[in-house]
Parts: sequence; C-alpha cells; structure tokens
Amino acid sequence: MKRLLHPLWTAIFGFLLLCASPVQAADDTDIPEPLIHPHLHFGTDATYPPLVSLDNARQVSGFETELLKTLCHNLHWACTFSHEEWDNLVPALRSGKIDAMYGGIAITQTRQEQFLFTIPLIDESLAGIVSQGDAILPFTEEGLKGKKIGVQTGSTFANYLNDQFKDVQVKRYVSIQDALLDLTAKRIDAVFGDTPVLRHFRRSLPAEKQAQYTVTGIDLNPENLSILGLGYGVAFNKNPEAEEWVKALNTQLQKFQDQPEYDALKIKFGINQ
Repeated sequence: MKRLLHPLWTAIFGFLLLCASPVQAADDTDIPEPLIHPHLHFGTDATYPPLVSLDNARQVSGFETELLKTLCHNLHWACTFSHEEWDNLVPALRSGKIDAMYGGIAITQTRQEQFLFTIPLIDESLAGIVSQGDAILPFTEEGLKGKKIGVQTGSTFANYLNDQFKDVQVKRYVSIQDALLDLTAKRIDAVFGDTPVLRHFRRSLPAEKQAQYTVTGIDLNPENLSILGLGYGVAFNKNPEAEEWVKALNTQLQKFQDQPEYDALKIKFGINQ
C-alpha cells in the first residue's frame, strides 16, 4: 500500500506547481515585449507655450507634454520628458539620447521620409502670422510685398514663405521668442509661426497692448500641406520597436481625442483660443 502525502505537504506542493505554471503570464503573452514596460524618453524644445514650456520648477509642461503624460499613464508606460535646444533635438533622437521628439513638430512629407510619426496631436489649422494691427492683411503676395517676416530657423515656415512669396524679406531667428521680441520692438513687420504659440503671445501681453496685434490663421490646402505639414506629431527613429510604440500611442490618442478630457486639456492651455 502506497504512503499518502501529508495534507500539509500536498498543499505546499500544489502551491509550488501553481507558481511555476506559465498560466499566470497568459495576460502578457499577446503583448509585444517592447510594450510591456517601456521607459521612453521624450525630448522637446520647451520654448513654445502653450504647446510646450517650462514651469516654475523648470519641469517640462504644456499641452503636448500633458497629453503625452496622459497617454503614457493609460498605457502603463514609464515616460520622462526633458528640454533640449531646438538644434540639438534631431541629433539627440538619431543618437538614441532620446526616444522621441515633440513640441510643435509639423508632420511634413520631408520629415516623414526621415522619421516615424504619430497621428496629429491637435485638430486645428496650425500656421499663422502675427503683426501689429492689420499691417499684413490680406495674407497674399501683394499684402506681404516688401514686408520683413520673422521665422524660426529650421522651421517649415521659412520654406513656405520662400516657395509662395517672391518679394517678402525673411529674417531667421534661433528662437521664435526672439522673433516676437523683435516684433514688439518694431524691427520686423510680422512673425510667421504656430498659431497656438502666436495666440499665447498676444494673450500674454498687457490688456491695453493686445489690441495692437492681429493673429491671422493660414488656411491649409493641398498646395501648402506638403510644406506646412498635416499637424503636430511625435517623431521616432524608424525601427520595428518604434513602430510598436507609435501604433500603441495612436490607438490611445484616437480614444482620448473623443473624450471630454481632451477638450478640457485644450481649454486649460488655451488651445483654439
């Protein structure tokens, strides 16, 4: 007659078998390995309020940052955000110092050939021009003739002006904020840039000075979409791992953009205002 295992040992043995069983990992078996617990480092030039900026504690904030933090939270990802100078963003991404770059980065055809983009983060016309009064209206070749327009170096706006307008004087700046300072000093006639940034600049002025400036949105059409881009996106290096990240971000972004919280986030940072 065989000896029976003591009930206590039977219980312990059963518990050990349960711990060793692969059944517990079943929930993760369908998740690609890079998506289980990725730690992604997002870099941005945080000088484009309200899209991206530095708060009082010198931490990266702004609409796009808070949006990405929400998506990371929903995906259970560990994400960090850092400020990088504009000229250093692309080298930082290509070298792997950061995993992605964002912050008013237009999804243009040329950039899509180099990087992998998410879908647009904001659903509005993104290109605009700010001037003192109605000095630049209408936004036509005749209206811009002989005008000095400030743009940021490396942005899509300089390319657009050079392509569409023959007699405009384009002045390039390292920072859009430098261009806006020159506008207030009347050294240039207007600044061409991201509409939310230009609106934020106008709102940040004392009330008595706001009326001195006009922000005009530029209607996007098939001719200028290829230059100005389809909207702002998050750019990654092209590789299989990044493809999975972008797919997951796009899914969460589409869901979130249908929620009231997305509109509340836009209101918080003055997008569309």
